[in-house]
Amino acid sequence: MNFGNNYFMGISIPLVVEDRYFILKPGDPPLLSVCHLVSGKPIFEVCNNTVKENPYTVVTKTPPGIVTVSTKDGGFIYKVRPDSVTSIVFGKIQGHESEIRISDTEISVQGNVFTRNQFGPGMIGIELTGDGIGMGRGIPADLLQILEGDC
Repeated sequence: MNFGNNYFMGISIPLVVEDRYFILKPGDPPLLSVCHLVSGKPIFEVCNNTVKENPYTVVTKTPPGIVTVSTKDGGFIYKVRPDSVTSIVFGKIQGHESEIRISDTEISVQGNVFTRNQFGPGMIGIELTGDGIGMGRGIPADLLQILEGDC
C-alpha cells in the first residue's frame, strides 16, 4: 500500500503523534483507524474510516468526509480525511502549533519530508514524540495485537 509515496506492507502504522496511532489496512479505499492510548488502553477515535464515540474526545465527520477530533472542551486536536488518497492532519503537539501533511507524494512532519521509504509489517513509519522524530521503529508485540484486532 502506498501512502505519502512511502510503501507499507500489510497492516501499517504510517504515523504516530504522541499517543495516537494512525493505522492503515489495505482496501479500496484503504481503511484508516486512529487509536489513542489512554493509560495504556486503546481508545479508537476512528475505526475503519468510521468515527467512534468515546469518553475522552469529541469526534465529528462532515459530509465531504473530513473527521475532526477535539477535546471535550472544544480544543482542536487533529483533522483527517480517511476516504481520500490525500489526507491532511493538523494539530497542537507539545503545546505548539504543528503541521503534519500526508499527500500522495510525501509525508511532511515539522518540515522534515519522508518519501520513497519501505516499511514492513509491524513497523511504525514516522513517529513524533517529545523526544523528536523517529522512523521505522518496530511496534511492540502487545500493542500490535491490540491494533490488529477489531476496533
